[in-house]
Amino acid sequence: MAAAGMFAGPSLAVADTPWVYESSKRQCAARWLSSQNQFRIDDRDLNDDDYCYVDFSWVASHEPEMRRSHPQDVPGARDYSVSVGGRDVIHWQVCKERQDDPDICSDWRTDRT
Repeated sequence: MAAAGMFAGPSLAVADTPWVYESSKRQCAARWLSSQNQFRIDDRDLNDDDYCYVDFSWVASHEPEMRRSHPQDVPGARDYSVSVGGRDVIHWQVCKERQDDPDICSDWRTDRT
């Protein structure tokens, strides 16, 4: 039997996010896999010559610092690693790149790493 107080400090739950969609027709989806420090990105509208990507940042001002892109019109979700470098939170949005129009993105969200 373990003694009370044997484990110091609070325990933080590590959870993967639900799918997040860019704000058009749910053609791009992404989720943060906190247990693996990866984004899973899925292009759900093939043959449209556009691609899906995630912009992410370590600062709350949501200035995109880095990007992970899913290849254009490739079926199936793929995972893209992120080096968190000891940071506790990640700020990110999923976007659909469009050839001749402005990109369409989800709202920014913040998740634990």
